[in-house]
Amino acid sequence: MATTIHDNVLGPIELEAPLLALVDHPAVQRLRRLEQLGTASLVFPGARHTRFAHSIGAQEIMRRVWRRLAATEPPPGIDLAAEGRLLRAAALLHDLGHYPLSHVVEPIAARLHQSTGATADSGLNPACESDWLQLAAAAGSRPPPPSDVHHERLAAEIINRDSTLQRAIDAYVGRPDASAEIRALLRDRMGPRYRRQLIASHLDVDRLDYLLRDAHNAGVRYGGVELEHLVRRMRIGRDGAGEHAVYVESRGQPALEHYLLARRFMYSQVVFHKTVTAFSVLVAAFWVSLAIRDQLPFTSLAGLHQALDDGTFRRFDDHWLWNEAARRADPAGDGMTARIASALIDRRPPLLAWEYRGRGRQAQTDVLDQFHAARRAIAASADLEAADIFFTDQVVTGQSGGDGDPDAGDPPLVGDPGGELRPIVDAPGSALQGAAGQPQRLARLYVMRTGDSDVDAKRRDQVPEAFRAHVDAPD
Repeated sequence: MATTIHDNVLGPIELEAPLLALVDHPAVQRLRRLEQLGTASLVFPGARHTRFAHSIGAQEIMRRVWRRLAATEPPPGIDLAAEGRLLRAAALLHDLGHYPLSHVVEPIAARLHQSTGATADSGLNPACESDWLQLAAAAGSRPPPPSDVHHERLAAEIINRDSTLQRAIDAYVGRPDASAEIRALLRDRMGPRYRRQLIASHLDVDRLDYLLRDAHNAGVRYGGVELEHLVRRMRIGRDGAGEHAVYVESRGQPALEHYLLARRFMYSQVVFHKTVTAFSVLVAAFWVSLAIRDQLPFTSLAGLHQALDDGTFRRFDDHWLWNEAARRADPAGDGMTARIASALIDRRPPLLAWEYRGRGRQAQTDVLDQFHAARRAIAASADLEAADIFFTDQVVTGQSGGDGDPDAGDPPLVGDPGGELRPIVDAPGSALQGAAGQPQRLARLYVMRTGDSDVDAKRRDQVPEAFRAHVDAPD
């Protein structure tokens, strides 16, 4: 017996009974309370869709993709039906370890999980309130360090610590080692290359779903993807090392290029929207307060593991984070925690004082480091507190979407059956060569609001001048 879900993006999705046992597990149901786009709903009101809807969509796209791949030239000697079920289960469960507001919190959590020396590499101190905003901004501007607090490693740990979930996975896939294979795939990217590509690459079912879903719910057209055409052109073939790899045949190259460019536009216009970015920094700075000042259980790896064991992890969701912010919000408060929480609860974004949109990532770190070194001098010149200004410098590339490290993951491959498989940027006539393939930089300087419109207008005027006097910033 199967259940049909009516999805607003992909249409009817049929879930068979063994798969429903996974869907109904509390770890998956928790995803209903995590917004897919983090703070984007503060700018795009319709973008309130959840990680749950996305996970259901990802496994459905996996079903369609594997049905196509299994009908072409799949690896010999495997049980195609069981392999398809394993891939669908992995797609459904890949986001189990996400933090509240999704990718907003994870970079700062990873930074705080490092040694003290590593977190202070730019002279920023998590114990100093005046550094919180810039520490959060810097964490969101650079690839997060490898860490056991990464959401996919946490997903693997959730499976590892839950025998009920393991049994449900094994029963659905139909073999006793399935849960272990999925843990290895999520945690360490272990398994055949085609598995790694379908779960975590620049062309995977995760990205295919979230582009369509995010664009639809945000009310924009940037994320349009020719999904059915792209799936029809997907194949499996041997790469140069003899591994079975997923590629798009040459007739599907325009659809693949469209997908990659759509992803770039979605990140630059929605995910890295100036106000979305500002609120994301506020949330990350608030997390520093919860982790360093309050030392709440969910803010450490040991606390997360304890929550997995005692069952309280299911409370670790967006509602928990927003409730913590509401409890601490105080517009009249002098402390940074109260100010940040109030700005979030009352929707008062920091002011954008300066912005640069350009091509190329060169000197990104230099400008960020210059700002760190000169932040207090800039603040003094503008007659405000150093705690009130922060600088972000984000990069979006043609191949990637900006989830942490923009260069991470397997690049999409293009080729003909029996021919050479090439990364998309090396394919003949690729639209991603030249200017379209260059990274885009989004560098921004923000200042916190005071609540006095005259003072805020003065700040907006004074801060850019002081910034340019101390930092060799691009024009």
